[in-house]
Amino acid sequence: MRLLSSSFRAHLFQTYFNLSAPETDAPFHVHGIDFCFRALVEGRVYPHIQASFNPSFRESLVRDTGFFEFDIVDPIQSLDVSQSDQVKQLATYLDNFADLTEIQKIRVGWVLSKMCFQPVTARLFDGAYQLSEPMTPLETSAAFLHCYSRYRMHVDDPAVPYSIDEFKAISERGADGIDRIDATYQVVVQSVKHAGDHETASAWQERHRTIIDEAMDALDPFTLTFVNSRYHRVGGFLPQMRQDSASMVAEMERAEALANELDRSTEVLRIAADEVLFPVIESRTKEALWNGDTELALSRIQRLTRISPNDSRVWLQLGEVHIERDEFEQALKAYRHAAELAPPGREIAWFMIGQCLEALDDLHQAGDAYLAALSLDPQAISAAEALVEVSKQLGQQTICSWATEHLNTLDAIKQRGVFKRQWAHQHIPRETGS
Repeated sequence: MRLLSSSFRAHLFQTYFNLSAPETDAPFHVHGIDFCFRALVEGRVYPHIQASFNPSFRESLVRDTGFFEFDIVDPIQSLDVSQSDQVKQLATYLDNFADLTEIQKIRVGWVLSKMCFQPVTARLFDGAYQLSEPMTPLETSAAFLHCYSRYRMHVDDPAVPYSIDEFKAISERGADGIDRIDATYQVVVQSVKHAGDHETASAWQERHRTIIDEAMDALDPFTLTFVNSRYHRVGGFLPQMRQDSASMVAEMERAEALANELDRSTEVLRIAADEVLFPVIESRTKEALWNGDTELALSRIQRLTRISPNDSRVWLQLGEVHIERDEFEQALKAYRHAAELAPPGREIAWFMIGQCLEALDDLHQAGDAYLAALSLDPQAISAAEALVEVSKQLGQQTICSWATEHLNTLDAIKQRGVFKRQWAHQHIPRETGS
Protein backbone atom coordinates (compact mmCIF):
# COMPACT_ATOMS: atom_id res chain seq x y z
CA MET A 1 0.00 0.00 0.00
CA ARG A 2 1.28 3.47 -0.87
CA LEU A 3 2.30 5.69 2.01
CA LEU A 4 0.55 9.03 2.41
CA SER A 5 3.99 10.59 2.64
CA SER A 6 4.70 9.52 -0.95
CA SER A 7 2.51 12.39 -2.21
CA PHE A 8 2.94 16.00 -1.07
CA ARG A 9 -0.79 16.66 -1.41
CA ALA A 10 -1.68 13.56 0.61
CA HIS A 11 0.96 14.44 3.20
CA LEU A 12 -0.40 17.97 3.53
CA PHE A 13 -3.95 16.68 4.14
CA GLN A 14 -3.15 13.38 5.87
CA THR A 15 -5.04 14.41 9.03
CA TYR A 16 -8.26 13.84 7.04
CA PHE A 17 -7.15 10.23 6.50
CA ASN A 18 -5.27 9.16 9.63
CA LEU A 19 -5.78 11.94 12.23
CA SER A 20 -2.03 12.49 12.50
CA ALA A 21 -0.74 15.90 13.58
CA PRO A 22 -0.52 18.31 10.62
CA GLU A 23 2.41 20.38 9.48
CA THR A 24 2.61 23.76 11.20
CA ASP A 25 1.82 25.61 7.96
CA ALA A 26 -0.95 23.27 6.85
CA PRO A 27 -4.25 24.98 5.95
CA PHE A 28 -6.30 25.99 8.96
CA HIS A 29 -9.11 23.55 8.21
CA VAL A 30 -6.58 20.72 8.72
CA HIS A 31 -5.65 22.16 12.12
CA GLY A 32 -9.37 22.27 12.89
CA ILE A 33 -9.50 18.47 12.76
CA ASP A 34 -6.38 18.20 14.91
CA PHE A 35 -7.67 20.62 17.55
CA CYS A 36 -10.98 18.75 17.79
CA PHE A 37 -9.26 15.38 18.09
CA ARG A 38 -6.84 16.66 20.72
CA ALA A 39 -9.76 18.11 22.68
CA LEU A 40 -11.40 14.68 22.59
CA VAL A 41 -8.45 12.54 23.70
CA GLU A 42 -6.99 15.09 26.14
CA GLY A 43 -10.34 16.03 27.64
CA ARG A 44 -9.73 19.76 27.50
CA VAL A 45 -10.85 22.80 25.53
CA TYR A 46 -8.98 23.92 22.42
CA PRO A 47 -9.54 27.21 20.57
CA HIS A 48 -12.47 27.51 18.21
CA ILE A 49 -11.44 26.88 14.58
CA GLN A 50 -14.03 28.12 12.09
CA ALA A 51 -12.71 26.55 8.89
CA SER A 52 -14.41 23.39 7.67
CA PHE A 53 -15.78 21.96 4.44
CA ASN A 54 -18.74 20.03 3.09
CA PRO A 55 -18.73 16.25 2.45
CA SER A 56 -17.87 16.95 -1.20
CA PHE A 57 -14.46 18.22 -0.09
CA ARG A 58 -13.55 14.72 1.02
CA GLU A 59 -14.56 13.41 -2.41
CA SER A 60 -12.28 16.00 -4.03
CA LEU A 61 -9.46 15.13 -1.64
CA VAL A 62 -9.63 11.43 -2.50
CA ARG A 63 -9.77 12.27 -6.21
CA ASP A 64 -6.93 14.79 -6.14
CA THR A 65 -4.59 12.67 -4.01
CA GLY A 66 -5.38 9.43 -5.83
CA PHE A 67 -5.77 7.56 -2.53
CA PHE A 68 -9.07 5.95 -3.50
CA GLU A 69 -8.84 3.47 -0.64
CA PHE A 70 -10.03 6.36 1.55
CA ASP A 71 -13.21 6.78 -0.51
CA ILE A 72 -15.33 5.73 2.45
CA VAL A 73 -18.55 6.91 4.06
CA ASP A 74 -17.88 5.72 7.61
CA PRO A 75 -14.71 6.52 9.60
CA ILE A 76 -14.65 2.98 11.00
CA GLN A 77 -13.72 1.87 7.48
CA SER A 78 -10.48 3.82 7.92
CA LEU A 79 -9.23 0.90 9.99
CA ASP A 80 -9.08 -1.15 6.80
CA VAL A 81 -6.56 1.23 5.23
CA SER A 82 -5.05 3.19 8.13
CA GLN A 83 -3.76 1.55 11.27
CA SER A 84 -2.73 4.81 12.91
CA ASP A 85 -3.11 4.97 16.67
CA GLN A 86 -5.33 8.02 16.26
CA VAL A 87 -7.81 6.22 13.99
CA LYS A 88 -7.88 3.29 16.41
CA GLN A 89 -8.69 5.71 19.24
CA LEU A 90 -11.54 7.26 17.26
CA ALA A 91 -12.88 3.80 16.43
CA THR A 92 -12.89 2.93 20.13
CA TYR A 93 -14.88 6.06 20.94
CA LEU A 94 -17.39 5.21 18.21
CA ASP A 95 -17.70 1.58 19.34
CA ASN A 96 -18.54 2.82 22.84
CA PHE A 97 -20.48 5.93 21.83
CA ALA A 98 -23.54 5.14 23.94
CA ASP A 99 -21.41 4.97 27.09
CA LEU A 100 -19.57 8.27 26.56
CA THR A 101 -20.28 11.43 28.52
CA GLU A 102 -22.30 14.07 26.70
CA ILE A 103 -19.26 16.31 26.19
CA GLN A 104 -17.28 13.35 24.80
CA LYS A 105 -20.10 12.60 22.35
CA ILE A 106 -20.09 16.20 21.15
CA ARG A 107 -16.32 16.16 20.73
CA VAL A 108 -16.52 12.91 18.72
CA GLY A 109 -19.17 14.56 16.56
CA TRP A 110 -16.95 17.56 15.87
CA VAL A 111 -14.01 15.35 14.87
CA LEU A 112 -16.25 13.55 12.38
CA SER A 113 -17.77 16.77 11.05
CA LYS A 114 -14.36 18.40 10.57
CA MET A 115 -13.22 15.25 8.71
CA CYS A 116 -16.22 15.80 6.36
CA PHE A 117 -18.15 12.84 7.76
CA GLN A 118 -21.14 15.09 8.46
CA PRO A 119 -23.70 12.39 7.55
CA VAL A 120 -22.31 10.23 10.37
CA THR A 121 -22.44 13.14 12.81
CA ALA A 122 -26.02 13.88 11.78
CA ARG A 123 -27.08 10.27 12.43
CA LEU A 124 -25.36 10.17 15.82
CA PHE A 125 -27.21 13.26 17.06
CA ASP A 126 -30.68 12.63 15.64
CA GLY A 127 -33.13 13.16 18.51
CA ALA A 128 -30.49 14.47 20.92
CA TYR A 129 -32.38 17.70 21.66
CA GLN A 130 -35.72 19.48 21.31
CA LEU A 131 -35.70 22.83 19.49
CA SER A 132 -39.13 23.68 20.90
CA GLU A 133 -37.87 23.74 24.51
CA PRO A 134 -35.22 25.78 26.37
CA MET A 135 -31.90 23.94 26.12
CA THR A 136 -29.05 23.24 28.50
CA PRO A 137 -25.50 24.14 27.41
CA LEU A 138 -24.81 20.57 26.28
CA GLU A 139 -28.14 20.34 24.45
CA THR A 140 -27.31 23.65 22.74
CA SER A 141 -23.95 22.24 21.64
CA ALA A 142 -25.56 19.06 20.31
CA ALA A 143 -28.24 21.04 18.50
CA PHE A 144 -25.75 23.36 16.82
CA LEU A 145 -23.47 20.48 15.78
CA HIS A 146 -26.38 18.51 14.32
CA CYS A 147 -27.86 21.50 12.50
CA TYR A 148 -24.50 22.70 11.20
CA SER A 149 -23.61 19.24 9.87
CA ARG A 150 -26.88 19.02 7.97
CA TYR A 151 -26.43 22.55 6.64
CA ARG A 152 -23.05 21.49 5.23
CA MET A 153 -24.70 18.47 3.62
CA HIS A 154 -27.51 20.67 2.26
CA VAL A 155 -25.04 23.00 0.53
CA ASP A 156 -23.79 19.98 -1.44
CA ASP A 157 -27.23 18.49 -1.99
CA PRO A 158 -30.35 20.67 -1.55
CA ALA A 159 -32.40 17.49 -1.12
CA VAL A 160 -30.93 17.06 2.37
CA PRO A 161 -33.49 18.38 4.90
CA TYR A 162 -32.37 21.67 6.46
CA SER A 163 -33.93 25.00 7.44
CA ILE A 164 -32.35 28.21 8.69
CA ASP A 165 -35.21 28.27 11.21
CA GLU A 166 -33.30 25.62 13.16
CA PHE A 167 -30.41 28.03 13.75
CA LYS A 168 -32.95 30.68 14.72
CA ALA A 169 -34.46 28.31 17.28
CA ILE A 170 -31.03 27.57 18.77
CA SER A 171 -30.39 31.30 19.04
CA GLU A 172 -33.74 31.86 20.73
CA ARG A 173 -33.78 28.86 23.11
CA GLY A 174 -30.15 27.88 23.53
CA ALA A 175 -27.99 28.45 26.58
CA ASP A 176 -25.52 31.33 26.64
CA GLY A 177 -22.18 30.44 25.07
CA ILE A 178 -20.31 29.92 21.83
CA ASP A 179 -22.89 27.60 20.24
CA ARG A 180 -25.74 30.08 20.67
CA ILE A 181 -23.50 32.81 19.23
CA ASP A 182 -22.49 30.56 16.33
CA ALA A 183 -26.14 29.82 15.55
CA THR A 184 -26.96 33.53 15.48
CA TYR A 185 -23.94 34.24 13.29
CA GLN A 186 -25.12 31.55 10.86
CA VAL A 187 -28.50 33.26 10.51
CA VAL A 188 -26.80 36.55 9.65
CA VAL A 189 -24.26 35.17 7.20
CA GLN A 190 -26.73 32.86 5.45
CA SER A 191 -29.25 35.70 5.13
CA VAL A 192 -26.53 37.68 3.35
CA LYS A 193 -24.89 34.89 1.36
CA HIS A 194 -27.82 32.75 0.27
CA ALA A 195 -30.85 35.04 0.47
CA GLY A 196 -29.40 38.52 -0.08
CA ASP A 197 -31.94 39.64 2.53
CA HIS A 198 -30.64 42.88 4.06
CA GLU A 199 -33.64 43.41 6.35
CA THR A 200 -33.41 39.96 7.94
CA ALA A 201 -29.62 40.08 8.15
CA SER A 202 -29.72 43.50 9.86
CA ALA A 203 -32.31 42.37 12.41
CA TRP A 204 -30.33 39.27 13.27
CA GLN A 205 -27.07 41.23 13.41
CA GLU A 206 -28.63 43.32 16.17
CA ARG A 207 -29.54 40.09 17.95
CA HIS A 208 -26.00 38.84 17.28
CA ARG A 209 -24.66 41.78 19.32
CA THR A 210 -27.08 41.06 22.16
CA ILE A 211 -26.26 37.34 22.25
CA ILE A 212 -22.51 38.06 22.44
CA ASP A 213 -23.04 40.56 25.26
CA GLU A 214 -25.20 38.10 27.20
CA ALA A 215 -22.50 35.41 26.91
CA MET A 216 -19.53 37.52 28.03
CA ASP A 217 -19.21 35.76 31.39
CA ALA A 218 -19.33 32.34 29.70
CA LEU A 219 -16.47 33.01 27.27
CA ASP A 220 -12.71 33.04 27.80
CA PRO A 221 -10.88 36.20 26.64
CA PHE A 222 -9.63 34.62 23.40
CA THR A 223 -13.07 33.41 22.34
CA LEU A 224 -14.71 36.72 23.29
CA THR A 225 -12.26 38.66 21.12
CA PHE A 226 -12.76 36.17 18.29
CA VAL A 227 -16.57 36.43 18.27
CA ASN A 228 -16.37 40.22 18.39
CA SER A 229 -13.98 40.26 15.42
CA ARG A 230 -16.30 37.95 13.51
CA TYR A 231 -19.28 40.11 14.47
CA HIS A 232 -17.71 43.16 12.83
CA ARG A 233 -16.55 41.18 9.80
CA VAL A 234 -20.03 39.90 8.97
CA GLY A 235 -21.33 43.35 9.90
CA GLY A 236 -19.26 44.78 7.05
CA PHE A 237 -21.40 42.94 4.51
CA LEU A 238 -24.53 44.88 5.50
CA PRO A 239 -23.32 48.38 4.48
CA GLN A 240 -21.88 46.80 1.35
CA MET A 241 -25.39 45.66 0.47
CA ARG A 242 -26.46 49.32 0.87
CA GLN A 243 -23.50 50.53 -1.25
CA ASP A 244 -22.13 52.31 1.85
CA SER A 245 -18.38 52.03 1.39
CA ALA A 246 -17.32 54.12 4.39
CA SER A 247 -19.36 52.09 6.87
CA MET A 248 -18.16 48.82 5.35
CA VAL A 249 -14.51 49.88 5.70
CA ALA A 250 -15.09 50.96 9.31
CA GLU A 251 -16.56 47.58 10.24
CA MET A 252 -13.78 45.67 8.51
CA GLU A 253 -11.11 47.81 10.18
CA ARG A 254 -12.59 46.96 13.58
CA ALA A 255 -12.71 43.26 12.69
CA GLU A 256 -9.05 43.31 11.68
CA ALA A 257 -7.96 45.27 14.75
CA LEU A 258 -9.61 42.75 17.06
CA ALA A 259 -8.12 39.79 15.18
CA ASN A 260 -4.68 41.35 15.52
CA GLU A 261 -5.21 41.71 19.29
CA LEU A 262 -5.66 37.97 19.83
CA ASP A 263 -3.20 36.18 22.10
CA ARG A 264 -0.46 34.45 20.08
CA SER A 265 1.74 33.41 23.02
CA THR A 266 1.69 29.67 22.20
CA GLU A 267 1.76 27.77 18.92
CA VAL A 268 -1.84 26.63 19.39
CA LEU A 269 -3.01 30.18 20.07
CA ARG A 270 -0.99 31.54 17.15
CA ILE A 271 -2.63 29.10 14.75
CA ALA A 272 -6.08 29.88 16.16
CA ALA A 273 -5.48 33.64 16.03
CA ASP A 274 -4.22 33.54 12.46
CA GLU A 275 -7.26 31.44 11.54
CA VAL A 276 -9.47 34.25 12.83
CA LEU A 277 -7.45 36.76 10.83
CA PHE A 278 -7.64 34.68 7.62
CA PRO A 279 -11.29 35.41 6.67
CA VAL A 280 -10.87 39.03 7.77
CA ILE A 281 -8.04 39.57 5.26
CA GLU A 282 -10.05 37.64 2.65
CA SER A 283 -12.96 40.02 3.20
CA ARG A 284 -10.68 43.07 3.22
CA THR A 285 -9.19 41.98 -0.10
CA LYS A 286 -12.69 41.80 -1.59
CA GLU A 287 -13.46 45.16 0.05
CA ALA A 288 -10.47 46.74 -1.71
CA LEU A 289 -11.51 45.25 -5.06
CA TRP A 290 -15.07 46.48 -4.54
CA ASN A 291 -13.68 49.96 -3.92
CA GLY A 292 -11.49 49.75 -7.03
CA ASP A 293 -8.16 49.77 -5.17
CA THR A 294 -6.30 46.88 -6.79
CA GLU A 295 -2.96 47.91 -5.26
CA LEU A 296 -4.40 47.59 -1.76
CA ALA A 297 -6.11 44.33 -2.71
CA LEU A 298 -2.79 42.93 -3.92
CA SER A 299 -1.02 43.95 -0.71
CA ARG A 300 -3.69 42.27 1.40
CA ILE A 301 -3.82 39.00 -0.50
CA GLN A 302 -0.02 38.80 -0.52
CA ARG A 303 -0.17 39.08 3.26
CA LEU A 304 -2.53 36.12 3.25
CA THR A 305 -0.05 34.02 1.26
CA ARG A 306 2.34 34.51 4.19
CA ILE A 307 -0.28 33.71 6.83
CA SER A 308 -1.45 30.50 5.15
CA PRO A 309 0.97 29.61 2.33
CA ASN A 310 -0.41 26.14 1.63
CA ASP A 311 -4.10 26.95 1.27
CA SER A 312 -5.18 26.82 -2.38
CA ARG A 313 -7.94 29.38 -1.75
CA VAL A 314 -5.33 32.06 -1.08
CA TRP A 315 -3.65 31.47 -4.43
CA LEU A 316 -6.98 31.39 -6.27
CA GLN A 317 -7.71 34.82 -4.81
CA LEU A 318 -4.23 36.08 -5.66
CA GLY A 319 -4.89 35.04 -9.26
CA GLU A 320 -8.19 36.94 -9.20
CA VAL A 321 -6.46 40.11 -8.00
CA HIS A 322 -3.79 39.82 -10.70
CA ILE A 323 -6.53 39.45 -13.33
CA GLU A 324 -8.20 42.62 -12.06
CA ARG A 325 -4.83 44.29 -12.64
CA ASP A 326 -4.47 42.75 -16.15
CA GLU A 327 -1.38 40.88 -14.92
CA PHE A 328 -2.06 37.61 -16.68
CA GLU A 329 1.38 36.04 -16.37
CA GLN A 330 1.36 36.57 -12.59
CA ALA A 331 -2.21 35.30 -12.43
CA LEU A 332 -1.17 32.20 -14.36
CA LYS A 333 1.57 31.46 -11.82
CA ALA A 334 -0.86 31.89 -8.93
CA TYR A 335 -3.45 29.56 -10.47
CA ARG A 336 -0.82 26.92 -11.26
CA HIS A 337 0.27 26.98 -7.62
CA ALA A 338 -3.36 26.75 -6.51
CA ALA A 339 -3.78 23.66 -8.67
CA GLU A 340 -0.82 22.03 -6.93
CA LEU A 341 -2.14 22.79 -3.44
CA ALA A 342 -5.81 21.99 -4.08
CA PRO A 343 -8.33 20.91 -2.98
CA PRO A 344 -10.40 22.94 -2.77
CA GLY A 345 -10.73 24.43 -6.22
CA ARG A 346 -8.41 22.37 -8.42
CA GLU A 347 -10.95 22.36 -11.26
CA ILE A 348 -11.42 26.12 -10.89
CA ALA A 349 -7.66 26.63 -10.97
CA TRP A 350 -7.35 24.70 -14.23
CA PHE A 351 -10.21 26.63 -15.81
CA MET A 352 -8.56 29.90 -14.83
CA ILE A 353 -5.20 28.64 -16.12
CA GLY A 354 -6.97 28.22 -19.44
CA GLN A 355 -8.42 31.72 -19.24
CA CYS A 356 -4.98 33.21 -18.54
CA LEU A 357 -3.38 31.25 -21.38
CA GLU A 358 -6.09 32.49 -23.74
CA ALA A 359 -5.37 36.05 -22.65
CA LEU A 360 -1.69 35.35 -23.39
CA ASP A 361 -2.59 33.94 -26.86
CA ASP A 362 -1.49 30.38 -26.07
CA LEU A 363 -4.57 28.58 -27.32
CA HIS A 364 -3.04 25.10 -27.44
CA GLN A 365 -2.16 25.09 -23.75
CA ALA A 366 -5.45 26.81 -22.94
CA GLY A 367 -7.29 23.91 -24.54
CA ASP A 368 -5.24 21.44 -22.50
CA ALA A 369 -6.15 23.35 -19.34
CA TYR A 370 -9.87 23.19 -20.16
CA LEU A 371 -9.55 19.45 -20.76
CA ALA A 372 -7.88 19.13 -17.36
CA ALA A 373 -10.72 21.08 -15.74
CA LEU A 374 -13.28 18.80 -17.38
CA SER A 375 -11.42 15.67 -16.30
CA LEU A 376 -11.73 16.89 -12.71
CA ASP A 377 -15.31 18.13 -13.02
CA PRO A 378 -17.20 16.68 -16.00
CA GLN A 379 -20.10 19.05 -15.23
CA ALA A 380 -17.97 22.17 -15.71
CA ILE A 381 -20.09 23.98 -18.30
CA SER A 382 -17.78 27.00 -18.51
CA ALA A 383 -14.79 24.78 -19.28
CA ALA A 384 -16.78 22.93 -21.95
CA GLU A 385 -17.89 26.21 -23.54
CA ALA A 386 -14.34 27.53 -23.56
CA LEU A 387 -13.00 24.29 -25.02
CA VAL A 388 -15.51 24.44 -27.87
CA GLU A 389 -14.37 27.95 -28.79
CA VAL A 390 -10.64 27.23 -28.51
CA SER A 391 -10.81 23.98 -30.46
CA LYS A 392 -12.78 25.76 -33.21
CA GLN A 393 -10.07 28.40 -33.52
CA LEU A 394 -7.36 25.72 -33.64
CA GLY A 395 -9.22 23.55 -36.13
CA GLN A 396 -9.23 20.59 -33.72
CA GLN A 397 -12.28 18.88 -35.16
CA THR A 398 -12.30 15.80 -32.94
CA ILE A 399 -11.94 17.77 -29.72
CA CYS A 400 -14.49 20.34 -30.90
CA SER A 401 -17.01 17.64 -31.80
CA TRP A 402 -16.61 15.91 -28.45
CA ALA A 403 -16.75 19.17 -26.49
CA THR A 404 -19.88 20.31 -28.37
CA GLU A 405 -21.65 17.01 -27.72
CA HIS A 406 -20.59 17.09 -24.07
CA LEU A 407 -21.82 20.68 -23.73
CA ASN A 408 -25.20 19.72 -25.18
CA THR A 409 -25.43 16.93 -22.62
CA LEU A 410 -24.59 19.35 -19.80
CA ASP A 411 -27.18 21.84 -21.02
CA ALA A 412 -29.79 19.09 -20.94
CA ILE A 413 -28.77 18.13 -17.41
CA LYS A 414 -28.95 21.76 -16.34
CA GLN A 415 -32.43 22.11 -17.82
CA ARG A 416 -33.55 19.17 -15.69
CA GLY A 417 -32.16 20.94 -12.62
CA VAL A 418 -30.08 18.03 -11.36
CA PHE A 419 -26.78 19.88 -10.87
CA LYS A 420 -26.01 19.48 -7.18
CA ARG A 421 -23.39 22.24 -7.02
CA GLN A 422 -21.55 24.65 -9.27
CA TRP A 423 -18.25 26.41 -8.71
CA ALA A 424 -17.49 30.07 -9.00
CA HIS A 425 -15.06 31.31 -11.62
CA GLN A 426 -14.10 34.44 -13.47
CA HIS A 427 -14.22 34.90 -17.24
CA ILE A 428 -11.52 37.00 -18.87
CA PRO A 429 -12.95 38.90 -21.85
CA ARG A 430 -11.29 37.50 -24.95
CA GLU A 431 -10.51 40.90 -26.36
CA THR A 432 -8.24 41.55 -23.35
CA GLY A 433 -5.57 39.29 -24.75
CA SER A 434 -5.47 40.87 -28.19
